[in-house]
Amino acid sequence: QRGDHVDHAVDLLRRPGMHRGFPHIHTVHILPAFFDIPLGNLLAADVLMAQEREQNFFQRVDSFFGLSSTKNIDTTSYVLEPCGWMFNINNNFAMMNVSSSFGESDIKAMSQFNYAIGVTAGYRNLILGYTFLRPVGNARDMTLAINANAWGVEFRKYINDDFNGTARLKGGSSIDIGSGDIEVESRYLRAYHTFNARRYSTTAALDHRCIQRRSAGSVLFYTDFARHALSFANVAIPAAYSDGIEKITYTSAALGLGYGYNLAFFDGRLLFHAMAVPMFAVIFDEAFSRYDVLETDRGTRFRMGLIARLAANYRINDHFGINLMAVYNRTAMSGRIEECNMAWNDLLVRASLCCRF
Repeated sequence: QRGDHVDHAVDLLRRPGMHRGFPHIHTVHILPAFFDIPLGNLLAADVLMAQEREQNFFQRVDSFFGLSSTKNIDTTSYVLEPCGWMFNINNNFAMMNVSSSFGESDIKAMSQFNYAIGVTAGYRNLILGYTFLRPVGNARDMTLAINANAWGVEFRKYINDDFNGTARLKGGSSIDIGSGDIEVESRYLRAYHTFNARRYSTTAALDHRCIQRRSAGSVLFYTDFARHALSFANVAIPAAYSDGIEKITYTSAALGLGYGYNLAFFDGRLLFHAMAVPMFAVIFDEAFSRYDVLETDRGTRFRMGLIARLAANYRINDHFGINLMAVYNRTAMSGRIEECNMAWNDLLVRASLCCRF
């Protein structure tokens, strides 16, 4: 391959007029026994070879990650965008419902309506999203994702302490829960695999990296590793309604098998997407903080969860598009240390203006 580059450079050097773009450079006679090479030709060939090396580097990176490979794609079903850079302006609308029980007491709360403005930026399939302005609510959200043709990985950190609800003893007293009284924090690392990646594209519904020309679906395999925490900042809740427990933390690993479908119209200009994956979770690390004393249990429990997503995309042209997406996550756990059950439902609706260049 190096020999091909050299032959190509020599061929360029021998062409007459190559140095006309460099009128101030005179011919320098090197290797006089063979041929005369203008110095301008040497500079042009060096630039060409540098560009080829850079292009080959990105091709090797894309091939290694499977990001832009087309050898296993049915191009009549979907095609990859030629643009590399992506920039999205996101309007996020989020709500969360939390419920827990501790023996004879119940705690139920729903988050305030949270509206936030954020950005998503990335190159190829490496995507970073962050919410930086929160006109309404206190939720904080950060994501980092890689989405290839047949697989993807996403990390998300979500914190919310803006809830309204009630803590109630069964048949007894109750108190109101206000903003700042409880806080939920979720961190998860999630990966997926698309079995029909030849015809179905997940990224076509998420970030406009692909154009889904024809409708197609696929069986999806999901796995995630998550750590969730629920803490009570209002001291009245641990004192009377959670058996003295101030914070609950647990870790889980989950597997799920589901299905996704892309419904395409007008050669992919308009796309509707739906996905649902039931998750089978194993809870293997549980911790309770009671009056600053930590209690742990590393036994395993099993619970069911759900990941669901709806999306609609409209491509304005090759560089701009509009995306509307709703993602629903349900998480549940049951404690061993105390007679404790907890579940929360997380809904995120996002409207985005997508730019590719």
